[in-house]
Amino acid sequence: MMFFVVFFLIAGMLMIPALQKVPEFMANSWRMKASNQMIQSIFYMVTYMRHTSNLERAIEFASDHLDAPLSLDFRKILWNVESGTYSTIRDSANSYLEQWKEWDKEFVEAFYLIESSLFEGAEDRRLAMLDKSLDVILNGTYENMLHYAHSLKSPMTMLHMLGVILPILGLVILP
Repeated sequence: MMFFVVFFLIAGMLMIPALQKVPEFMANSWRMKASNQMIQSIFYMVTYMRHTSNLERAIEFASDHLDAPLSLDFRKILWNVESGTYSTIRDSANSYLEQWKEWDKEFVEAFYLIESSLFEGAEDRRLAMLDKSLDVILNGTYENMLHYAHSLKSPMTMLHMLGVILPILGLVILP
């Protein structure tokens, strides 16, 4: 009986570090799923706002057409306004965007451009601001992909050396 007590005590102590990383892993997973949908969400909001200049309806339109992670966040923005947590949709959206400032600055900037398009008097300037928000998120994503590809260059070179050049050199040197 003492064996089981000691065994489970040691197993529990070994599981503590692994279980402490589970919330961080789940948050990163959730964040990655949401970041995959950010370009689509900006596109949906811009598409809606091009014909109707209403931020609340644009967020609702985006939440209806997106999948789980980001659509739930957008519905939370709307719920905060409906439940009275925030008095305006801008306040609720700004509090939500505070979470993303650290992780995806382009999404935050594009969202702010969409918000600021509401205050443009001329129709052509409003549409230009909406187009600028799409450009910001697309260029930001392109830059992030370039940085990712450049950071992969060293591991790919190493794999190339180990998998292609080293066997060829072995075949040349062996005979």
